[in-house]
Amino acid sequence: TAVNSVIPAILAGNTVLLSHGPRAPLCSYQFEKAFEAAGYPGLVLPFNSDFDTVQQSIRSDIIDFVSFTGSVQTGRQVYETVGANTFVDATLELGGNDAGYVAADCDLEAAVGTMVDGSFYNAGQSCCGIERVFVHESVYEDFVAGAQKLIGEYQLGDPMEAETTLGPMARPDAVAGLASMV
Repeated sequence: TAVNSVIPAILAGNTVLLSHGPRAPLCSYQFEKAFEAAGYPGLVLPFNSDFDTVQQSIRSDIIDFVSFTGSVQTGRQVYETVGANTFVDATLELGGNDAGYVAADCDLEAAVGTMVDGSFYNAGQSCCGIERVFVHESVYEDFVAGAQKLIGEYQLGDPMEAETTLGPMARPDAVAGLASMV
């Protein structure tokens, strides 16, 4: 979801300090590399740091806007920081819990592919990841069969290996949270 904030900020003429959480520290570097490759070095700068340092930066006069995507708890802390000493605007996208719906008249192959990808993207740890799918009863059996087949083709492994299509959970406690949903 960072792209939803990065691109508008750049189009408005800004440089972006991009700070991803500790579970995805390489993302900001990939943004930086992409803009460098496109001929725009220095527009997106990785800013991987602890939360205290990020808060100090928000309070400084170098930050004009804060966009945060993540948990409600951390979002409250970000908003309190923004509101405490500064007149910086902020947008918060908090606590994603998205659903998908498969209609009776769907293109079933496309629906299966979209819902499975939306659920398993980033090992299911994306804030905009699909957590539940509502399927019309007339296509339910075929949807489940197609999803099972596609999921069976995923290759769990080291995310740095080319053949890996599903990486590990980012935190050990995430496994219990996932199991509680099944």
